[in-house]
Amino acid sequence: SQAPPQQQLQPVQVHLPPPPTPTPAPSPMSTPTPQHLQEEVEMDDGATEPYLSDHNDQDFDDHVFNQSEQIIEALHAENATIRAQLHQAKRQINLFRRLHRTQAELDGLSGAYWRC
Repeated sequence: SQAPPQQQLQPVQVHLPPPPTPTPAPSPMSTPTPQHLQEEVEMDDGATEPYLSDHNDQDFDDHVFNQSEQIIEALHAENATIRAQLHQAKRQINLFRRLHRTQAELDGLSGAYWRC
């Protein structure tokens, strides 16, 4: 549900921050600060919004998200299969128990028959 366009959109102007002053290289353990990843974008109404300038990070995030969804779906399917196998195994255990009880009762009856 999008609002109908009211006017032609003006070109978006990207205001880049001034070049950073040279700083010592960060250690491998530190993470980049958000200022390095974002630029300010001026909107039509004059307001500014952060703009993610590193599209590779976004593509990587999308890729990881899609992979995660596929893994979750596969795990759900595997879980359903395992639950069905567990249900079948419990059913077989109950049938074996019933069979052993029946055999014990028959052994008792046949013993009583021969004792008569």
